[in-house]
Amino acid sequence: MKITMPGKAKTADSAAKASANPSEPVAAPKTWRGRASTARELIRSTTQQARATLTQAPLTRLGWTVLAGAVICWLLAIPLGWIELAVFASICLLVLLIAIPFVVGHTGVETSLELQSSRLVVGEPAAANLTVTNTSGRRQWPFDVDLPVGKATAVFAMPSLAAGDSRDELIVIPTDRRAVIPIGPARAVRGDALGLMRRGVPAGQVDLLYVHPRTTAVGGLQQGLLRDLEGAETTVLSNSDLAFHTLREYVPGDDRRHIHWRTSAKAGELMVRQFVDSRRSQVTIAISARAEDYRTPDDYELAVSIVGSIGLQALTEQQSLHVFSAGEALACGTHQRLLDSLSGIDPTPSGGDLSTCLRAANRATPITSSLVVVTGSTMRAAEVRAIVQATAPSALPMIIRADAQAPTTFTKLSGVSTVDVASLTDLRRTMMAVST
Repeated sequence: MKITMPGKAKTADSAAKASANPSEPVAAPKTWRGRASTARELIRSTTQQARATLTQAPLTRLGWTVLAGAVICWLLAIPLGWIELAVFASICLLVLLIAIPFVVGHTGVETSLELQSSRLVVGEPAAANLTVTNTSGRRQWPFDVDLPVGKATAVFAMPSLAAGDSRDELIVIPTDRRAVIPIGPARAVRGDALGLMRRGVPAGQVDLLYVHPRTTAVGGLQQGLLRDLEGAETTVLSNSDLAFHTLREYVPGDDRRHIHWRTSAKAGELMVRQFVDSRRSQVTIAISARAEDYRTPDDYELAVSIVGSIGLQALTEQQSLHVFSAGEALACGTHQRLLDSLSGIDPTPSGGDLSTCLRAANRATPITSSLVVVTGSTMRAAEVRAIVQATAPSALPMIIRADAQAPTTFTKLSGVSTVDVASLTDLRRTMMAVST
């Protein structure tokens, strides 16, 4: 007879089960570190759920205060036996229960926002018309409408509206700074008379208001034109250029100097040369987005206005334009896209330096006709030239430093033009000096 110890038999049985299911994971014994990690995860998830609940709850600050007072009074009334505290807690809970029906249900309200202009320049007046309509089949009690405007919120007190009635409200929007201002969605807010509960239901959509930077007309961008005479061809057909394309039949009004007489003799009819336009310059503008490169915030706004003015002139002359800020390319295919992109850029406290921006520009446009570098006055001109030579050695740049507190000056060293611009009014004169 074979005798086995109980402990050994249990161990052998466990080993047999483990060998029978080798793919089944075996739970490791929890150590104090594992228990602490699990506790931390539980506390974190509970905190997040509580925060989400507090954020979505319709209770206002006053409502949370009343609820906390009711709970504290109940906790004190039970062990101390104070009837007064119990009565006060009951009254607080009763008031909260009475406020619930005022925030439950659909509002039956629709809103529509009409901007007088979705795009304007800094300083121009901006206004919008908010229309609130009662789409329910019953009269609405007085309520509020909250309309987010950027980081602020406009509150409109609506009177009682009968079924199908509407009310218009005029909104004046400040445009003293360049920005992209989101407006909406409007929320119809329901609440009780005591202000214990308040629930807002979105009743509209988000509209964007583009506040464009100020710009000015500048002279022709002649820098880089000679380089493009042998540059890349475009798809624009031309009757007179350097890049020959094909031969076509003569049309009355064509220049007789472009008649190809040998082919005309063989074909028995006049044939003229057809060219493609190869004189389209490629302009690249890089603006430093680092805040410490500018003396004041107004200098950065001046720099953005300089970029917008030069970019608009390049697009007007049908030149290929590329604009870079903080190492990223901005949408600038049309006048509107350029100004919209410039409305949304902001200086960054860290990163976005000029070297990063120029490296991105050099990778995207290795061969450019004109490179315009815009920065602030805290960067010395020699430092900017060194950065340009290190990141874009094949480009012949024009450096523009925005400094509203210094006079406008123009210098040229080693073929690199450096301009200190104090205002937009001086930009045209300095650009003409650079072109000559």
